Amino acid sequence: MEPDINMLHERRSLEETYSRIRDDLTRSLDLFAVTAQVKTRPSAQASLVLLSRLCLLTSQYVQAREYALAALEIGGELLDYGSLPTDATYPFETEHLEVILNSTMSYNPSGVLAEGRLLIDTALYDLYVDLDLRKELFFKPSGEYHTFKGMYTGTVQFFTGLAMDELYLNYFEAALRSGESDRIKSRLDYWISN
Repeated sequence: MEPDINMLHERRSLEETYSRIRDDLTRSLDLFAVTAQVKTRPSAQASLVLLSRLCLLTSQYVQAREYALAALEIGGELLDYGSLPTDATYPFETEHLEVILNSTMSYNPSGVLAEGRLLIDTALYDLYVDLDLRKELFFKPSGEYHTFKGMYTGTVQFFTGLAMDELYLNYFEAALRSGESDRIKSRLDYWISN
């Protein structure tokens, strides 16, 4: 790769692109601190989460599980949803303890993802049982529908970073798809309790 923005580059195949991403993330493991002191900075843990996500995407389930497990072993906690204010406009604080890498997407009040336009299908919303705290923490009424309010940013901006909850889901899916469901019991119990 060349840094010259005027240079014309040949478009690479999807396989070559995934390979390059994997190589860059693997190299980054030795360059970044294990965890970041500031959550908007990269870390080896964030690279491991992205490697796990990439391996899930490319059906490399054993490697996805190994990367997720390595990231989990670095540490991090899950929020206790029972301790969050369900009636708050945005119940999650900025850079709370689940966040591994904090990044956001700018909010456009007239955009397609604006609160008045981002309506959750009632069939999806109704999949949550009444006692599921996610119903009140992630959604709020908007006419006959609901809209999303569960930004991990603590503001109207959408969270596009990496967090422990997703890391656990990566681990569970990879373990199940690789035929190693017996490995997830204790971590699944912890995840469900939060």
